[in-house]
Amino acid sequence: MEDFRLPQGCQLVGVEITDDAVALPSFRHPLRAAYVFGAERMSLSGPVLARCAHVVKIPTRFSINVGMAGAILMYDRLISLGQFRERPVRPGGPSMETGADIPPVHRWGAPVMRRKAAK
Repeated sequence: MEDFRLPQGCQLVGVEITDDAVALPSFRHPLRAAYVFGAERMSLSGPVLARCAHVVKIPTRFSINVGMAGAILMYDRLISLGQFRERPVRPGGPSMETGADIPPVHRWGAPVMRRKAAK
């Protein structure tokens, strides 16, 4: 773990069932984050947990495999940080008068040109 590096401003988020882990529905995802999961039958090690800025758990009554945990976590991130409207108060989706939940078209910025460092 001493050699492990993250991009500047990126926070490490551990996904593990611990006593002090935050339940996923109550967690606000950092804008820049890297997520680390334990193996399906093993927990995250102490040094990995020590490096985590946050530890979250998926509130279930049973254990799920790491692939399913990753899908649930990424879906939660998409919904909470996405450009979707709040859910309606009544059952169902948005009314046709207000329009469908279609994210806006992505606008590309100008290309970024980088100069090579002098040797």
